[in-house]
Amino acid sequence: MKLTKRHLTGKEYLSTVTDLLQRIRLEGAHEGLYEAADLQWWWREDDEAFPERQLFWFDSLGTVVACLLRHDAGTEWNNDFICLPSARRVVEDEVISEVVAEISNRDRVSTITVRDDDLCLQKALEDVGFVKDTVAMIQTELANDPAKTQLAPGLHLKSRVEDTLPHHLIRRNGNGITLKLSECSLYRPELDLCIRDASGNVAAYALFWMDNVTKVGLLEPLRTEASFRRLGLARHLITEGIARLRELGAESIRVTYSTDNDAAASLYHQAGFEDRIKRLEYSQDPRH
Repeated sequence: MKLTKRHLTGKEYLSTVTDLLQRIRLEGAHEGLYEAADLQWWWREDDEAFPERQLFWFDSLGTVVACLLRHDAGTEWNNDFICLPSARRVVEDEVISEVVAEISNRDRVSTITVRDDDLCLQKALEDVGFVKDTVAMIQTELANDPAKTQLAPGLHLKSRVEDTLPHHLIRRNGNGITLKLSECSLYRPELDLCIRDASGNVAAYALFWMDNVTKVGLLEPLRTEASFRRLGLARHLITEGIARLRELGAESIRVTYSTDNDAAASLYHQAGFEDRIKRLEYSQDPRH
């Protein structure tokens, strides 16, 4: 089979990468690197000025089977390669070598995220001088739903359906965040949660995503502001979000944490999540 490739940008990119990730999830409960909602959350940072960053491969029927995503991190290029499990053989024959060449032939050092069980891509990277770092990220899955908790007096939780104040994500993501979220097919305002104090100050927030195609719920992002920590706010957001996802039909609920974030690991494990997928980071050996 001969695959064709296209560079996609804008909403066409968003729709195509969502379709690919949903197809991957439907082929296997723990296949691939990401959930479709992960990439929809990344949409807030999308820049159409660099169309070459988002390269897709399609089969003869026009079905998307793989993509290479590139992120300009300033001093380096961060990369993610995603492919449909059922197309793995043709992807390995026609695409892997091209991907490795693409990320190697740059003016800056490249890094790429790889599953710890993707031995084919790992070998292809190592053959051209990439080196494996430690495990960078771990995706977890909820094994046991936690009991609900109570908020401390003076604090109130509202979703974006109820909250009339400026969006709590603007501070760290800019004024365009509300438009970006509205363009995401998986975004639901009733799952966009914020805890505020009596003066309206943001204490903590969490955004949950519900994918009705895959029946997977995702938590991304979660944050407690410094002056409100150690009040159990993150745990309260998690339990409330899980309950809402279950009401919407979520059969699996997931969250990812960085391996250097011990507090996050402890929080999620105590809330009933169990580690599932390990993501490694490969980087170019500066000697090559």
